[in-house]
Amino acid sequence: MRSLAPCLVLALLLASCASSPPSRFYTLDPVPPRVQLPAAGLMLQVAAVHIPEVLQRQEMVRESAPETLHLSDRNRWGAPLAGMIQRVLEQDLAARLPASTVLPPGSLPPAGTHVLVVDVLRFDAGPSGTVRLEGSWAQFAPGSGEPLLPQRVQLVTRAHPAGGSRGQAAAMSRLLGRLADRIAAILAP
Repeated sequence: MRSLAPCLVLALLLASCASSPPSRFYTLDPVPPRVQLPAAGLMLQVAAVHIPEVLQRQEMVRESAPETLHLSDRNRWGAPLAGMIQRVLEQDLAARLPASTVLPPGSLPPAGTHVLVVDVLRFDAGPSGTVRLEGSWAQFAPGSGEPLLPQRVQLVTRAHPAGGSRGQAAAMSRLLGRLADRIAAILAP
């Protein structure tokens, strides 16, 4: 009987693991523009997106109360968040400006290409379903370390109340589209 006890414990542990709910993976998606703007007269590349370490994780982050974060053990990002933000912002900008104006991240830019750097301070959902994007962005001329157009950003939207993590991802995608709208409007003549 004693030799069966460890086997029984192991069987119960395996059964409990098998019954845990599966992880769900989410992504950010480009948002169609309201308006396509004329060429900005410059080549542009989203060179970098910096996010706080608390957001640079696979688990989706939600503010559950003031000074309290909830990291989901089931709802996860399908790729690193900073890279997804950079990819989606590039796609959103390319949809708003002529396609030849915006270069994909990681491509070798031709001489004269301006770069865009985005610093995200906050990008998460609150307990009431409010999703916030706060931070700044700046355009840099080729070979310059001085920003030409430093801009602060504070955008807010609401996730669908019944949307859960999918609603949070959709709201975050909408905020990136609104950020692209603002950047394109400033860069276009």
